[in-house]
Amino acid sequence: MDRDDFIIAVFLVVCEQYEAIRKKYRLRGGGYAPALTDEEVITMEICGEYFKMNCDKDIFAYFHTHYLHFFPKLTDLYLFVRLRTYGRSKQRSKSVWCT
Repeated sequence: MDRDDFIIAVFLVVCEQYEAIRKKYRLRGGGYAPALTDEEVITMEICGEYFKMNCDKDIFAYFHTHYLHFFPKLTDLYLFVRLRTYGRSKQRSKSVWCT
């Protein structure tokens, strides 16, 4: 399986599991929806870790350079880091893979 197929497969599993979690728990409060979805951030985090990229800057740079066509709203390192840092992806990615 090449990396494109791997990323797509991870994204589909994340979306499926995230939807199941969303049905059970309220995950988002009010306010504007962020540019990147939770599913996109979790997918990039999981794939980045699998590809041995351990810091946010490396994960962002890799996906911004090679996979912007998959994640067109991935435009800013600050946005990506902020979404991960506030726990959106770390806590939810554990929920996605542990259900």
